[in-house]
Amino acid sequence: AMMLLNGKVDRVIGTDINPNAIACAKDNLTRLNLSDKVDLVQTNLFPPENAVSSTKADVIICNPPWLPGKANSWLDRAVYDDDGMSFLRDFLLHANKYLKHSSDDDDDNNNPEAEVWLVLSDIAE
Repeated sequence: AMMLLNGKVDRVIGTDINPNAIACAKDNLTRLNLSDKVDLVQTNLFPPENAVSSTKADVIICNPPWLPGKANSWLDRAVYDDDGMSFLRDFLLHANKYLKHSSDDDDDNNNPEAEVWLVLSDIAE
């Protein structure tokens, strides 16, 4: 998300269920002088509607847990999903309602080709 701010993205909303991840992101954003461009919300998947602006996204990036297995710690939860698909399934089922679509407004800068990016790490292997 921080790299996107150096490109064409003006605002980022970051979410994580882990309070330690939110605290780490806040520290990193402060060091990089980007705190004023990012809203961080501790939640599972998408932020509640009342937590941030109702603006829809041009890009949603998700780094889901993807290995089937039991998570025994916060760190494990970043890699292991109980059945290997429940987090990803929920994400894909709901991502579309958070994306900006050409019918959402009449703004000429609207992005009719909003995107979802899945980032899968092989760090666990």
